Order: sequence, then structure tokens, then C-alpha cells
Amino acid sequence: MISRAAVYPYGRTDSSFHRSNPKGETMKKTLLAACAATALLLAAASSATAGAGGLSEARAATAQFQRFDAAVAAGYSAEVIDLNGLACIDDIEHHTGGMGIHYLNPAYFDRLVNGHFVDGNVDASTPEAVIYEPTANGRMRLVAVEYIVTKEGWEASHGAGAPAPSLFGQEFEPVLAGNRYGLPDFYELHAWIWKNNPLGMHNDWNPTVTCANA
Repeated sequence: MISRAAVYPYGRTDSSFHRSNPKGETMKKTLLAACAATALLLAAASSATAGAGGLSEARAATAQFQRFDAAVAAGYSAEVIDLNGLACIDDIEHHTGGMGIHYLNPAYFDRLVNGHFVDGNVDASTPEAVIYEPTANGRMRLVAVEYIVTKEGWEASHGAGAPAPSLFGQEFEPVLAGNRYGLPDFYELHAWIWKNNPLGMHNDWNPTVTCANA
């Protein structure tokens, strides 16, 4: 059933050990520089691999949701509407493109405890929302996923002032309170894994998506 939801070191320093040895010091500095450079290269390679692998993980986890009823059955049953009552989101101001209709899985969204958001985490395999584009034949085409976490929930889990979350090598975009969904400050990241986006994998808007058939 679909529901509509307005959401939204170490070292020894004594003199007996610390002797002067110019050749040794030069060699040590050279080795340290080489190690540092290697570490940076490995970190960059690891980051790139993690990003690519993460998108594959996201696709594998959501492939079944090509069938809209499978998404609903899996818990993506809250149709997100904004404060103006709109469900299918188009960029009517700048005409950059569209997003489509977001369906939230409440089980993956931050929990609200005593008026405060907690348990703010993100996982490539469990996007908070899946996004569909209504088609001319009345069907729903899966086009993207969106990861959403409140700033309060994120900091509750990762510490006050924690850096914004990131996935696939991409930092989440902050959205301030007073937004179209009536939510407090939150972070979000789109991933257009099911429909190519000429503006980039993580751009909010996709010029090939339309709400004309909503």
C-alpha cells in the first residue's frame, strides 16, 4: 500500500639513542617520502575502487525495483510530497530537468526519538528513497536512488560537527531547513544508476526526466 508522506608515534628521544648520522638521516627521509607517496597512491586507488564498487552495489540492491510493486513490497511505500502538494518534481524555475517521484522507505530513514533524529547512517545498498519517472503508457520507470540523512541524525551517530557523509567518492549536498519538504537541515545524494544523466551521476536534476506524464 502506498502512503503519502510530507517529509522530507612512538619514539625514543634520550641522547644515548639519538646520534647524528647525516647519511642515515638522508636515507630515512628518502624512505619516508617514498612510503608517503606510495600510501597516497594506494589511498587514491582504494577510493576510486570503492566508489565504482559502491555504484555496482547500489545497482545490485535495487535491480529488483525495476518492478514498482517489488519496491512497494520491500518498504518503499511512502510517496514523498512537498509542501505544495507536489509528488513529481520538475525544475520549473530554471528548467534544468526533472527528478521524478520519490518513494521513501521509512525503515531506512533516521529514527525520531523524543523529538530528535538519531541513527543517522548511509549505506550504498539501502538508499532511503527510490525515484521513478511516470511514462506515457502509465507505468513507472526506475531512474535513480537517493540517500538522505538529517544533519542531526548524522551528528548523533558520528559526533557534533562531523563532516558531511559521502558515498561513491561524492560528498552529500547539504539542504537547509526551510526547504520544500519541511525537513530540518539534511544531507542528500542522488545517484542516477538507472537512467543516464547528461549533467552527471550525482546532479540533482536530469534533463531527460519529465513529469509530463504524472
